[in-house]
Amino acid sequence: MLTDAGVALGELHIVALEPDDGAAPWVASVAGAVDELLGMPAGDLIGRPLADVIEHVDPRDHRDEPGASGEPLVARLCAGTRAQGYVRLQRLHTVAHEAWLVSFHTLQPRPVKGQQSLPALAGLPFAGLAHAVPALLFACSPDGSAVYVNQQWFEYTGLASAGPIAEQWVDLVHPHDRRVLAQHWHRAQSVSGVFEAEFRLRDAQGRYRWHLCRARLLSRADGSPMLWAGIATEIEHQKLIEDALDRREREFRTLVENAPDIITRLDLQLRHVYANRAIEPAFGVPPAALIGRTSAEAGLPVQVAQAWRAAALAALAQGEEQECQFTVQRPPGAQPRLGHYICRLIPELDRHGEIESVLCIAYDITQSRHAVSALEESEQRFRQFAESSEDVFWLADVDGGELLYVSPAFERLWGVPVQAVRQRPQCWTDAVVPADRHHLGEPFFADAAQHDAVREYRIRRPDGDIRWIRDRRFLLRDQGGRPVRIGGIAEDITERKHREIEREELLERERSARAEAEALASAKDEFLAVVSHELRSPLNAIRGWAHVLRQTGGLSEAQTKALDAIDRNTLAQARMVDDLLDTQRLLRGKVQLESRSVALAPVVEQAVDTFRPAVQAKGISLEVHHDPSLEMVSVDVERLRQALVNLISNAVKFTPEGGHIHIGTRRAGAGFEIEVRDSGVGIEPSLLPTMFDRFRQADASSTRRQGGLGLGLTLARQLVELHGGRLHARSEGQGRGAAFVIEMPSSRLVGAEREAASPAAESPAHPQRHLLAGKQAVIVEDDPDGREILQFILREHGVQVCAFDRSLSAYSYLSEQAPQGRPDVLISDIAMPDEDGYGFLRRWRAQEARQGWRRLPALALTAFSSAQDRARAMRAGFDAQLGKPIDSHALVDALVHLLQPASAGEK
Repeated sequence: MLTDAGVALGELHIVALEPDDGAAPWVASVAGAVDELLGMPAGDLIGRPLADVIEHVDPRDHRDEPGASGEPLVARLCAGTRAQGYVRLQRLHTVAHEAWLVSFHTLQPRPVKGQQSLPALAGLPFAGLAHAVPALLFACSPDGSAVYVNQQWFEYTGLASAGPIAEQWVDLVHPHDRRVLAQHWHRAQSVSGVFEAEFRLRDAQGRYRWHLCRARLLSRADGSPMLWAGIATEIEHQKLIEDALDRREREFRTLVENAPDIITRLDLQLRHVYANRAIEPAFGVPPAALIGRTSAEAGLPVQVAQAWRAAALAALAQGEEQECQFTVQRPPGAQPRLGHYICRLIPELDRHGEIESVLCIAYDITQSRHAVSALEESEQRFRQFAESSEDVFWLADVDGGELLYVSPAFERLWGVPVQAVRQRPQCWTDAVVPADRHHLGEPFFADAAQHDAVREYRIRRPDGDIRWIRDRRFLLRDQGGRPVRIGGIAEDITERKHREIEREELLERERSARAEAEALASAKDEFLAVVSHELRSPLNAIRGWAHVLRQTGGLSEAQTKALDAIDRNTLAQARMVDDLLDTQRLLRGKVQLESRSVALAPVVEQAVDTFRPAVQAKGISLEVHHDPSLEMVSVDVERLRQALVNLISNAVKFTPEGGHIHIGTRRAGAGFEIEVRDSGVGIEPSLLPTMFDRFRQADASSTRRQGGLGLGLTLARQLVELHGGRLHARSEGQGRGAAFVIEMPSSRLVGAEREAASPAAESPAHPQRHLLAGKQAVIVEDDPDGREILQFILREHGVQVCAFDRSLSAYSYLSEQAPQGRPDVLISDIAMPDEDGYGFLRRWRAQEARQGWRRLPALALTAFSSAQDRARAMRAGFDAQLGKPIDSHALVDALVHLLQPASAGEK
């Protein structure tokens, strides 16, 4: 181990750069004992000439030496301690500038306590100073088994001085560097006797730092090996600099090699010394084939070689950047076949300011050339189109506020020369009629970005002619989305405007006519509704009093026959009114079906039951047959029943006494049929095509035997067609009867296993009419006869009745009743003076909601019996509705159904 007194080694590491203008090298970076040796911070040295730091050292004198100078130079610092030492120069590889690593080492005596003599090293130069050197000095036996180090070793590594140095040395080397280091050591031992290697060594803080280690084998006088002596110097800073420079070099080369532009360098003889890879796909010549050759010798296209030669010679002669362009045919397979290039040839100077090469950069402008050509062609087409169009095309600059273009059609439309509007854009606005000028800014294109893109206004030509203009505007934006141009197309729409005005006038007349027609239709509907109400109300009284007479008993046969005739005729009169109203509704498209799933047989039976008294009176044989396989159908029950009633009524009317009527249902194909066949007077074949026309009578003479309006069959067919079906008639002629068949499509069939019959389609054979006994009812009916008949029917079934002719009295009565004395049901007419039944019930329902009372069942009685009227009654709060004239059985059954839930609850 070296424990003798020695010297401390002070070091400086400087990176010096050579400027392009040939001036002296300057300091780019400095590290080491800067403050100790120079007495100033490192930052003060950056940018100063190297000669201001170290005397008599100029790297340019060693340019021809490979790598570094062979022998150290002796030099002195120019500042601080002005210490003397030795200098080594190492050339660095860079792209932009010549660079040198300048290492300065100085010896400075320093006393060390505990000096001891080392006989084995006494003969070595500077052996007594090794302990003080601030570098890692070492000595070892020829085989490397015994190792001696100086004190700096222990201070740097942080190891104890008593440890095994040989093992510690290997452990401190970075694991990745040990194998290479061992190879260098064995090679030095066996071959050269000189050892030099770079490796990473761990310091006292555990950091691995790069070191340069050099050692030489020393021999005795007889030539036998004595020991290895060496030094390890930290080069971490130099390594970082070299890595940074190397990284920049690689990055630059990567950029150049992968650049889309062609980059090549020519020497003074115009030979290529470098070329990147972009040259091969452009000209078909690989970069390697260019090196050392001129463009012509390397086989570049003639256009390229000639253009580059002329521009390069000009650059060499003038010392200035030159530019050239050429078009060349590309290699086979390249697209497009012709390539357009623009080239810059830049003279490159050495450090003395002399031109040493020419850098050539070629840019491919093929796409931009095509784009420019396409733009020019597009502009030419636009001009041709604009100048041949009858519309005015214009274009203006946003920022400059300048009108750039106006097509020749402006002069034809405005009557003003194009040059005039180009020089004074206000000419455009001057022609606009004052009432329309608010559509335009000043000048006319100034507000295109803030207002509507399409404007219509009028202009007055110099000859006084007024023309309508449709001005469509659009913005042209740059890549950032900012508007840069405003364009527009102004077209003459005078003829179209005149047509539009005429069309608006026609539409206004049509709207007025439609409104008038709708008003007339509405008035007709209201008239028919009033007529219906006024006709039904007397019928209600007639039928009601007939019912009263029946209930008195003791009637003779003639009296009973008279009452039967009254019943039949009131029902016929009511059906006639219904047919008249429904025909009108069908014509206006106001009839809508309310289909539901029902059993077909009960619907047919209910229609047949209506005519059983009439059939019995005429002695007609009535046969009804149902197909047992035909169960559930989806129909509007009321409308289908209405169609059947009209067909059966027609059959009863035209079948003589003792005749026969057959009614049957059956499956037919994928659907089903209902047939009404009679043995009556029959139909002439010539009348069959017009059988279902409105107001059509088989016998229209004044001596005809049967009455009627001729609407029944028409209405029946329309109702069947609403279901998607068809109604047709057949007859073998006069006196041979007729048959009417309703054909329904398969969509009206419903599987019995999937649907249950609707209870509303069935009439109970024996309604629980005893449930009415003891109930209380309130009747609101303004017609005295109707009110009295209702009281008679209800009292006949044990109902306690309180009747009113106005809704106001009924409302007051209901409001004053205690909860336990409140009636069980309310029966109200709809059409009444002062307040109709709808308004009355809405008020009462609101009162129930406010007071929290139970809901009072309510039945509406009205001569307005359409589906719309029933829906309106339900919306007003009624629970059921009966049409006039009132049938006593239907009234009682309706009340029983309304009161059944309440009765069940009471039980």
